[in-house]
Amino acid sequence: MSGQLNRLTGYERIEKLKAVVIDAEQAIKHSRGMLVDSKQEYGKYTEMRRSSQKQVNDLLSNKSSWGDVELNRFTQLVKSDHSIEKLEKEYSGKVEEYERLVDRGFEKLLKSILERYHEEQIWSDKIRSVSSNYTLMALSVNVLVFLTAIVFVEPWKRSKMLKELEINLDQDQIRLLGEIDSMRDDIRSLKPIPAMSSSLVPPPPSPPTTVDSAIITNNPFASLSLESFCLLGLVFYEATTTHGDMDSKAFIPALTYIVIALTLFYPFDAFYKQQRSQFLSTLTQIIYSPVTKAITFNQVFLADILTSYAKVFGDFYSSIIQCLDPESSFAITPQSANYMAPLFTTIPYLLRLRQCVVEYIASDYQQKRSLANALKYASALPVIAFSAIHKHNKSVYPWWLISVVVNSLYSFWWDVRNDWGLNFLDRDVWLDGGVEKTPLRQTLLYRQPGKYYAAILADFFLRFTWSLKLSSHLHAYVQLESGVFAFEILEILRRYLWCLFRLEWEVIKTEEYPSIPIHQYTTE
Repeated sequence: MSGQLNRLTGYERIEKLKAVVIDAEQAIKHSRGMLVDSKQEYGKYTEMRRSSQKQVNDLLSNKSSWGDVELNRFTQLVKSDHSIEKLEKEYSGKVEEYERLVDRGFEKLLKSILERYHEEQIWSDKIRSVSSNYTLMALSVNVLVFLTAIVFVEPWKRSKMLKELEINLDQDQIRLLGEIDSMRDDIRSLKPIPAMSSSLVPPPPSPPTTVDSAIITNNPFASLSLESFCLLGLVFYEATTTHGDMDSKAFIPALTYIVIALTLFYPFDAFYKQQRSQFLSTLTQIIYSPVTKAITFNQVFLADILTSYAKVFGDFYSSIIQCLDPESSFAITPQSANYMAPLFTTIPYLLRLRQCVVEYIASDYQQKRSLANALKYASALPVIAFSAIHKHNKSVYPWWLISVVVNSLYSFWWDVRNDWGLNFLDRDVWLDGGVEKTPLRQTLLYRQPGKYYAAILADFFLRFTWSLKLSSHLHAYVQLESGVFAFEILEILRRYLWCLFRLEWEVIKTEEYPSIPIHQYTTE
């Protein structure tokens, strides 16, 4: 099975190169063993010849006193030295030969290793390419299924549901008309009580009720359609990008932006046109509404949500520059982004600040609360400004830290006291025991008070992380982008909690909660 898999994937060539490498290692091991033995023998015979030559020299120094014994000894030493010299030369040649074999073996081993590494790189690139292609095909199929569900399946299901609803209404109407006719006959049969017959006759039936398809708009896919494109783009980018090849996939973020824009401005009756039109209309009113026109709650609500996307505005500029400039790199921040990205980051806060000023003007300069709210959004601007300056001037760090603390604490207090209507941070709740005032509020639409305390605690910590995320000098490096992404996920969680309690407080202020389908609210 493994052999067939190797042949199928092209790994069989690498297996052969592995065997060549192993053989080269064994050959080197054998040659080195023989080299060590030859060196030992060569050293032994060299020492023996040195000893023999010393004895010859000693005899030659006393040549005048030689006898027969010394002469025979000299003859034996000369013969032995000649034999040892031959063995010494033999092992010297073997040492040189085995040294050459070891050198050639190392060269062969290095060549085999490099060839194997090259083949493994080719095989790895081939497997990665095939994997990327299959991943792209799977994503394409998912996108196709998703688009098919939105364009064809969802409208068909909606139409089918409406038809079934109309059929059920017609059947119920026919049944009710039959019961009314039966009751009319029974009433007419009551002749002793003629006065009651006219009063008990029900009014004529109303015309058949029809259901407008525009009413049925509460579909979870409407809020997930655009986010799905972002998720698909992120998955595709992560699946096809390596750490050394990010720039070749720069088209993926640009393509994601284009798909989202085309989907958002799609002119035909698909992709939840009613929700898209409402969103674009509210967004247009936030940007272009005249000063004399009143600010509605949905405009305020959406503008507040946009402040959670402040970092996205700054990243949008950097992404566009990196996609349009062929010389740019994902690992290097464009030079213009050092001052333009912070300016783009301030856009949501400036829009919300403008709304607060418009509310103050519309109140004939009487509503001081709008000015205090405007101060909250204005306090975010120094955080962004000092962070941008900090890249070039480290001395502004204390001012940046002060602005972060002020913005976070002030925003936290405003969330709890004004946006959620809770008394938790009121001074008289904790210092004046005689005042009958709860830490939360009199009317709570959520049954467990612990949910409110948990939301207050989460908002406190996440407000500080959000202020840090506005600081561009903390995430100017690629290796910190994962941490910045985690900050953005935490801000989505914080904004989600904020929306729940902000809507709850708006419903309570307008006294609409008795009419909404929620029955678990309590009054403390």
